[in-house]
Amino acid sequence: MKLSEITKAVAGALTAGGAAFTTAAIDGDVTGTEWATVVVAALIALGAVWAVTAPALKAIVGAIVGAVTAWSAAYSDSAVTAVEWISIALGAAAALALVGVVENEPPVEGRHEV
Repeated sequence: MKLSEITKAVAGALTAGGAAFTTAAIDGDVTGTEWATVVVAALIALGAVWAVTAPALKAIVGAIVGAVTAWSAAYSDSAVTAVEWISIALGAAAALALVGVVENEPPVEGRHEV
């Protein structure tokens, strides 16, 4: 694994966990279930972004995981408010930007990357 792959995975984990936390904290109280969602979001994003081999898809996977986990935190009280939808969208955009900004390593001859 190259440094940029590790960096992309960590960026995905941080943005997914951050999006889930931000969404959970909108109402001023982060419950135990919401904290669990934040941790699980970061771990899932770390693994999902790390597992994807195509560099172009890493940012997309990070954005999807960030949005889904932020939604999960928002829906923990069985309702998603307009402010929470904005937080979900911003979480996805942040993951897309942060994972996408990490420079890809140059391709290695004999190794196919999309």
